[in-house]
Amino acid sequence: MAAGTPDHAAGPATAALRATPLATTVVGSYSVPEWLGRLKTDYYQRRISAHHLDEIHDVAIKAALKDQELAGVDIVSDGELRRDNDIDYLLTRIPGVEIPDRSKTDYYDYYDAEVRAPLPEATVVSPGLAADFAFTREQTARPVKFSFTGPFSLSRRVRGTGYADPADVVRALARRLNT
Repeated sequence: MAAGTPDHAAGPATAALRATPLATTVVGSYSVPEWLGRLKTDYYQRRISAHHLDEIHDVAIKAALKDQELAGVDIVSDGELRRDNDIDYLLTRIPGVEIPDRSKTDYYDYYDAEVRAPLPEATVVSPGLAADFAFTREQTARPVKFSFTGPFSLSRRVRGTGYADPADVVRALARRLNT
């Protein structure tokens, strides 16, 4: 919270958290149920639509939040259930990252991503994380922790970069994630 910001401005979830001596939270992704993994794979094999998969993700996230609440977790998470793996969910949303083949045998497989030229600087395209956070925030009165993969890890899954220095691709990805 910014200096000089009154406690009541932070919201009831944050105020309740301050009263908790040792807040509990989760680490890592929520376990993907077998049925969800199967439906994600069905999507990549073009057996269900993106809209249908979005609805399925909404239900799975609501269930994960309820599980955490019933377990007494103080700071809950969406469980990263919309993501197939730690990389692809973001790389597919960054202009300039090329993914020639978007089919997968299994939902958790990684795409072959490539950057052939420097990422466009003027592009202001959100990777969609704000909407993901907003959905999760609407489902619970508890504080929400939201995580995503950082630029260094993303850069390790991109080949043939259009950058002479590998550090430049990390910085370029960081700028895209910061939009």
